[in-house]
Amino acid sequence: MGVRALVESEMLRHFVSDNSTRVEDVALIDALSMVELVESGTFLFDPAHTQAKVQAFVEDVFQKAPAIDVLTLSSTHLPWLKPFFERARPQCHFLDPAENIVASLGEGTTGSGLLKTLVTEDERYSVDDFHRMPGQLDVDLPLEVVEFT
Repeated sequence: MGVRALVESEMLRHFVSDNSTRVEDVALIDALSMVELVESGTFLFDPAHTQAKVQAFVEDVFQKAPAIDVLTLSSTHLPWLKPFFERARPQCHFLDPAENIVASLGEGTTGSGLLKTLVTEDERYSVDDFHRMPGQLDVDLPLEVVEFT
């Protein structure tokens, strides 16, 4: 599962053909509709609504491809919804590809301790809305608004 741009990309199709012995068993699933649940903060502030949306999405996926037993959360947003996906389909395995990438980084180096959080806003998402999300996670982030012209 990933955003539309990923699942429709030629690069992903090549990756699948290069890494699968049975390409016909691989489904490329557009999960863009799930991204909104994260971007809006709905997954934090309205978990019941989030679960209902994820449940409906998963039911649709499995109606189209009932033999699926593993799904990847191939978007920066989808891992935030992993518990919702697991409740919607407990017999399925949900993989976060970033977990292996992070594990392969090792110890890294000591940083400066400086954290810079850049955020944009528009008519749908205000800086105040964004600030509420890390607050819900008990994380205090100083936000710097970035405007694109």
